[in-house]
Parts: sequence; structure tokens; C-alpha cells
Amino acid sequence: YQVAAAGLGPSEIAYPVRSLFRRHPLVEFRRARVHGIDLDSHIVEAHGFRLAYDYLVIALGSVPNYFGVEGAARHAFPLRTMDDAVPLRYHVLDCFERAAQMADASARRAWLRFVIVGGGATGVEYAGALAELIYGPLLKDFGSIARDEVEIRLLEGGERLLAGMPPRLQEYARVRLERRGVRVLTGSQVVEVASDRVVSRGTATETETEAATDSDTDDSDSDTTSTHTVVWAAGVQGDPAVAGWGLPVGPAGRVPVGEYAPGAGPPGGVRCGRPRACGGGRAAASSGGPGRSSAGEHCGGQRGPDDRRRGARRLCLQGSRHVGGNRSQRGGGASVGAVIHGFRGVVPVAR
Repeated sequence: YQVAAAGLGPSEIAYPVRSLFRRHPLVEFRRARVHGIDLDSHIVEAHGFRLAYDYLVIALGSVPNYFGVEGAARHAFPLRTMDDAVPLRYHVLDCFERAAQMADASARRAWLRFVIVGGGATGVEYAGALAELIYGPLLKDFGSIARDEVEIRLLEGGERLLAGMPPRLQEYARVRLERRGVRVLTGSQVVEVASDRVVSRGTATETETEAATDSDTDDSDSDTTSTHTVVWAAGVQGDPAVAGWGLPVGPAGRVPVGEYAPGAGPPGGVRCGRPRACGGGRAAASSGGPGRSSAGEHCGGQRGPDDRRRGARRLCLQGSRHVGGNRSQRGGGASVGAVIHGFRGVVPVAR
């Protein structure tokens, strides 16, 4: 979200994978797209080659969940990867360039209205960062655009922001955002997204009624807002690639697991990274609503003696050339196997 709001550059949070492993001779990296896993034969099938493994770790991460909302996947901007953040960043700047050349007030407002769907951590953080960008340097750079022409609107389907956090922090986040110029609309569910509008329904409050001043209302329960920018931060689901790999898939694309994935106990065990549902054994899951980023955090049991075998060679498979986010802490011993990191993933394999 910081890259999307021009707070940081892409190179400040993403690092070339090969550079990270330059001084680790036991790690071999390959960029590849995985299209199948043979759990019985312990084979990972990638484009152009096959790899045998002793232990396999699947950690694909997640993809946006649009909950069947019409037009959301096509017209909304997701905010999960670097490839999502950079186009959104350029789009926000382009909206100001377009508005600065328009004389029609209604058309200008449509380009200067930014709607963020989802009041979880991503939506709240991006709304605050976007307000800092717009009400700070952008309005100074675009002298022909007045502050009251710009609107940042945060839509949350629940009654409060940051569901799962203490009420005191939920209210604090709302107050801080409103002080920064963000209109917060809770109890507002998006039902349609188009290239020039977003349609939402919900229980109107005094704040929401004020925020809908420049909206075209179809009926008492529907609010159609003119905008060219809808950022989707409403929730996540498991990568759909897993369903084609022979692993069982539950609600929201999660793989139900204990210490290991079903039918994949050691040797050759498959440890699954987020997102997945955890249950039994040493597995543990964090609390959070279905489809939210906080649901189904990392789980897995203690490492066995084979995991600490020295001299094991690791192979990393990833669908892109960079990794981002927090770096994982490395343990004391080399594990046999690899990691598929986001399908796009990482697979360590012993030879």
C-alpha cells in the first residue's frame, strides 16, 4: 500500500531472489510455474521439468476475494502484490492530471473521488497513506484543484473498521482517518463496480448521508457513486491453483491441514503455508472472519530430526524474480525440501 500511495519505491520493499541467495551455495533458485504435484511419487511438475522432493512446503499466499460482486474483478484495483501497487500509483497521479484539464465540475469530481472497499488492515492503511499523498504534495502540485473537490471514501460492510481488534482501536482508526479527510462509511456493502461508478447498499448514517451528497441514488437502499477509482481490499482467498494439484480445498480456497496436509504425512510430508484452515495436532489458527487477511495464519508442528539433516540441498521455485514483505527468520539447520512461494512459489528439494 505504501508503493501504491507513492510513499515508498518498489525497490525499497522488493528484493531480487537470486541476490538474496548469492552466498548460499546449498540453495538453487528457479523461476517457474507449477502446474501439478504428484503426492504419491513426491514429484513437483513445473513448466519444462519435474522435481523430486523429500519434504514439500506450500506457501502460496492469497489472492483477492471479490465475493461474486459484479464487475469487481474487472474494474476494481486489487492491492496484494507489487504488480497491483505500481499501476494503482500511476492511476492516482493520472486522475489528477485528467481533472486538472477539465472544466466540467461533475467530471472533475468523478476523477477526484477515490473509493476503497474494505475496512480491514489493508483498506485502513491505504486510506490513510492516500490521504497523506493527496492532501499533502499532490494538492500543492496541482494548484488548480481545490481541497473540497477531492474525496477519499472508505466502505466497510460491517459495523466497525478493523474487525477482530479491540473496540478502542477500531474507534481510534476511524477518528484518525476522518481527521485526515477520509469519509468512513460502515454498514455499506458494494454490490456492483463499473469503470465509472460503484453501487453500494447498507444502512445510512448521518456520516454516510453527508458523504453521498454527490452521488446518484437509485432508491432508499442503493447508492450509486460516480468514480473512476475503486480499490479492492475487502478480503482474500486461497490461490485457485491448489485445486488443480490434487489437494482438498475448503471454503475460501483454504487447504484443511493438521501438522501436515491430508494424506501427506512424513516422509514426503507437505507443510502448508497460509492461507489454509488449521485443525488437530499442533496446528493453530489465528482468529479472524472468513475471507479476511488475518484468517488462517501459519501453522505446523515441530520439526523432526530429518528436517535438520545437514548438507541438504534446497531448490527454490518462484513465478517472479523478486520477493517482498518481511524476511523469514532462518533456523539453525537446513531442511530437506523446498518452498513453493506463491505459485509464484518456493520449493526446497533434496537430492
